[in-house]
Amino acid sequence: MQAHLADKFPDSAATLTSLWRRYQLEYTWRATAQGTYQPFESITHRALLHALAECSEKFNQEDVDEIMSKYETLEMYHHYPPLLYVSISHLASLGSGLELLSIGSPTSKKRSKNYMTKTPSISYSSPTAPR
Repeated sequence: MQAHLADKFPDSAATLTSLWRRYQLEYTWRATAQGTYQPFESITHRALLHALAECSEKFNQEDVDEIMSKYETLEMYHHYPPLLYVSISHLASLGSGLELLSIGSPTSKKRSKNYMTKTPSISYSSPTAPR
C-alpha cells in the first residue's frame, strides 16, 4: 500500500501507511472493548481518513475510493501462497477436512471465498456477524 500511496502522497506515504495501520488496530480494539461490532471495511475507511487528516493531506472522495479499492484487492505477500498451497495440499492428502472461517463482512468474505476456491480441497464457512 505504501507504494500506491506514494503515487498520490509522495512526501507522507510512509507515515500515512503507518498511521493508517495504527488507527485500524486502535479502532478495532476499541470496538472490541466496547462490545460493538463494526465491519473491518468501515474501520479501515475511518482509519484512512484519520491518517490523511493527521498528515494534513488534501484529498477528495475519489482519492479515498481509489485507495480503498486498492486496499481491498491487495495480494498476499509473495511468499505465502506457495506455502499455503503446499500445506493445504499436504493436509488434504492426509484426508483432513479443511475450512476457511471468517468473521469479516460480506464483502471481505466474498474476496476470501474467491481466493480459496482457487485452492484445492478447501471449503468455506462463515459465522454471522455479532449483533
